[in-house]
Amino acid sequence: MTYTINPHGGVIRDIDGICIPECPGNRDWDEYTAWCSDGNSAASPPPPDLPVVAEDYTGAVQAWLDLTVQANGYDNMASCVSYINSGVDAWKADATASIAWRDAVWQAAYVMQADALANPPETIPTAEQVIAELPQPDAFGWVIHAPGSPA
Repeated sequence: MTYTINPHGGVIRDIDGICIPECPGNRDWDEYTAWCSDGNSAASPPPPDLPVVAEDYTGAVQAWLDLTVQANGYDNMASCVSYINSGVDAWKADATASIAWRDAVWQAAYVMQADALANPPETIPTAEQVIAELPQPDAFGWVIHAPGSPA
């Protein structure tokens, strides 16, 4: 019997892929701790697959873009940028700011991804940590208006 450390807690029993939580009194956990007391140790988890992580982060970044413009009453980023030729100055300003911000975000995200693939980091940052490193909306003139109104 062998085990691998589960990066989310507990261990994974390698023979069947069962996740065993760290829970004294649980038969599987007790079996694992007895195995360790015999001088065995669980393997480190395999490194994350960076392209899979990047794909997950792409969704998180897009959700951040969408949630930000939703604060001004738009359905999503695509809806907001569609106001670029609006006759309403506030909507046109929102579209202009969001296009500049969106473009800067994706350019920076792709550079970060290429850097990570070329030089894999020792620890993988969370999506929140990645987003914190990306260009922020206020730097592009994005302003949140009164709730419920995109003007």
